[in-house]
Amino acid sequence: MTQPLLIRAIVAAIVGAVVGAAGFAAPYVFRPDYVATLDNTPTPAVARGLHPTEFEADGLSFAWTEGRVTLVFEGLDRSRPWTLVLRAKAGRGPGLPLPTATVGVDGTALATAPIGPRWQDVRMVLPTDARKRPTRITVDVAPTFVPGPADSRTLGMILDEVRLIPDGLPSPPGRAVTAAAMAGAIVAAMIVLVGVPAPWAIGLIVGFSSRRGWRCRPAPRRTRASTWPPSRAWPAAPPSSP
Repeated sequence: MTQPLLIRAIVAAIVGAVVGAAGFAAPYVFRPDYVATLDNTPTPAVARGLHPTEFEADGLSFAWTEGRVTLVFEGLDRSRPWTLVLRAKAGRGPGLPLPTATVGVDGTALATAPIGPRWQDVRMVLPTDARKRPTRITVDVAPTFVPGPADSRTLGMILDEVRLIPDGLPSPPGRAVTAAAMAGAIVAAMIVLVGVPAPWAIGLIVGFSSRRGWRCRPAPRRTRASTWPPSRAWPAAPPSSP
């Protein structure tokens, strides 16, 4: 390897690291909120306590909860408050009591809300937390019920969407930004070493970094907007003292 080529590879790696980090962080500026719909059953590493995804007649995806749902968010910037929005409904007949959802964060119950028979938004604010750790949100639904002999599942409520909205612009996860920078540096250096022309190399680096950022960043979406509008929104109330 000649010295000029080595120098170009080093410069390209530095540029690639900067572009990689910026490309990953850019979606946090344009789409700062997190959204998880139930189009597919979430993995246990992200959500536990959900039954497999089902679909209404109009194609709307949803999942029944068990008595407790646990949501885990890695790298959430807790230096600012976040608003949690759950789109849910009771999904049970008139002979059964309507459930109540108690939402907790990191082991502390923060708020409760009644869940009615129609789609509704349940909102609560997650407090700030200076500690660097995964954010664990629990939703306890009671009372639960079992549909009958042909369906022995324990059911809580029907959940369609989970949304987290930050108060301002959140910082992207530090480890993810570092990984994106390293990936950008490696790709940029390899592009230069194989002899790709400079204009093509710049385009490839920017395209790779931007695509990586948009793919790794959860995006707000609602593909069935005509079925979305909730009938009401419930601000969650603090849990009552024992």
